[in-house]
Amino acid sequence: FGLSNHPAWKVASIYDHCKENGYVLPSVYQGNYNPIARAVVPELLPCLQHYGIAFNAFNVISAGLLSGKYKFEEEVDSEGGRFDSKLWSGSFFRGKYWNKLNFEGIQIIENAIKPHGITLLEASLRWMRHHSGLKAADGILLGASSVSHLESNLTDLEKGPLPESVVVAFDEAWEHVKPVTANYFFPPKQDSFKIIKNVN
Repeated sequence: FGLSNHPAWKVASIYDHCKENGYVLPSVYQGNYNPIARAVVPELLPCLQHYGIAFNAFNVISAGLLSGKYKFEEEVDSEGGRFDSKLWSGSFFRGKYWNKLNFEGIQIIENAIKPHGITLLEASLRWMRHHSGLKAADGILLGASSVSHLESNLTDLEKGPLPESVVVAFDEAWEHVKPVTANYFFPPKQDSFKIIKNVN
C-alpha cells in the first residue's frame, strides 16, 4: 500500500486510521525530491521515518532541467518534449520548474562542477545518492528514453560522493531557489478515508 502527493499530516492521519481499523498499513511513499526541490525534507521525510515508511524519490532531475540541456532563454521546447508548452504536461512542468531563479541556481552548481569535469546530470544523481536526506530503505526512481540512457544513469549513481565544494554549491543553489519551490503535495481530498474503506 503506497501513498503519493499527500502532505505529512495527511500521511500520519492515514497511517493511524489504517492501524486503528486493522487495515494494511502504508509502507512506501512516492514523492517529488531533487537538489533544487527539497520541500519534502523539513516535515515529510521525518514523518515517514517515524512511521517506518520508505520514500521513493521521483523527478530527481527536475523533469530534465538538471540534465544541463536547457537554457532559460529557450521559450519553446522541441515538439513533444518535456517542456513543450503546447502539451498539458509541458505546461505543468514549465509552471513548476521554468523560472529564472531555478536557472540561476543551476548556474551556481555548474560553476562548481566545471573544475572537476563532472556533468550536471552526474552531479545531480550523485547528490541524490550520497548527500540528500534519503536513507538506506529509500529509493530513487529513474526514467530513461533508452537502455544506454538508463545504463549511463546507473553508472553515475554508482560513483562516490561529490567534492565538498560541489556539495556546498548544491546547498547554495537550494537556498537561492527556495522562494519559488512548489509544494511537494497536492491539496488533500475529503474522500481519502472513503477510498481506503472501500478498498478494504
